[in-house]
Amino acid sequence: MADRATNMGTDPIGKLLIRQAVPASIGILVMSLNILIDTIFVGQWIGANAIAAINVVLPVSFFYRRFRDVDWNGRWFHYFKGIGK
Repeated sequence: MADRATNMGTDPIGKLLIRQAVPASIGILVMSLNILIDTIFVGQWIGANAIAAINVVLPVSFFYRRFRDVDWNGRWFHYFKGIGK
């Protein structure tokens, strides 16, 4: 594990960018496919109004999730910082 931390400071930027960007891109692709498949199923069985509702709620849920993640990470940082004193 220490070797990976050292590599983050010494490896070329391009290599590090690819090492970080590829898994993130795969995750975004999987989430997009999930949304696409959900929309297809909802459109087939429920209808156009349900698709409209998904398109309204989805950005709100993404914003809420990011806000929650930032808040959660900040709380843990302060918690562990207090433990370290």
